[in-house]
Amino acid sequence: MPDQLELQPDSLAGGYVCGDTKVALLDGHSLSIADLVEHLHRGVRHAIYAIQQDGSVHMTRLLGARRMSHDMEVVEVGLDDGSVVHCTPTQAFLGEDLGWVEARRLQPGEALLTVVHAHLWKSGRVDPDLHADTAAARRVVGVRKSPERAVYSFDVASAHNNLCLASGVFVHD
Repeated sequence: MPDQLELQPDSLAGGYVCGDTKVALLDGHSLSIADLVEHLHRGVRHAIYAIQQDGSVHMTRLLGARRMSHDMEVVEVGLDDGSVVHCTPTQAFLGEDLGWVEARRLQPGEALLTVVHAHLWKSGRVDPDLHADTAAARRVVGVRKSPERAVYSFDVASAHNNLCLASGVFVHD
């Protein structure tokens, strides 16, 4: 396993997630991308997880999320915990080897790097030095076509524009 996170290669076109996609928040809750857009419009910013180039997981902020101007082709990525991620076929997921894989190229049984053992709180407050472990704890069950629908992009206060979903897997914008 490489010891450095692969920067998103030029060969990946970039992808989008659907509004029902749940993002893991540092307070232990999760919100959909669509709800986060609404919060951002009201000036509410949430602390989230992001993975750094060295593979460590840290707290960061979701700076922005926006709905794209038109509906796009969507796939449904099923995971072994029963969760589903609706996204465009070009949405990048973080594999266990710290490399990004487009949703359309994911195979049943493929392991995705997942955040585990997050240390969220210190003295009743969010720990700005948050760190968490990662493991290849989530497996892809399948990828299938889903009806076209609205999709969203996101911006994260991190050198690597990625975030952790409620299922624990990481996606890259």
